[in-house]
Amino acid sequence: MEDLLYVEVHSNRNEPAPMYRLYLDTDLLTERDFIWDYSKTWVRELCTVAIAEGEHKIWISGPDSQCFELKNAVLNGEPVELAANGVFKK
Repeated sequence: MEDLLYVEVHSNRNEPAPMYRLYLDTDLLTERDFIWDYSKTWVRELCTVAIAEGEHKIWISGPDSQCFELKNAVLNGEPVELAANGVFKK
């Protein structure tokens, strides 16, 4: 069964454009440069995934990962609470 995962990616800078890689557990979901005005814009990532019941981790890596924050995660239409380390339960 496919699951729909939304998560907002917020940045605290955009010059120079910071790069991020978004992962779910060990799977790379997307990679992009944050080129938008961080004070007005965030990226809402929509990911189609297939995950089992239990704990999972969504996280950012990359040379600029410290300038990003994940917020407002939604799994299959239901908000999920992200722990500080990105762990959530399905």
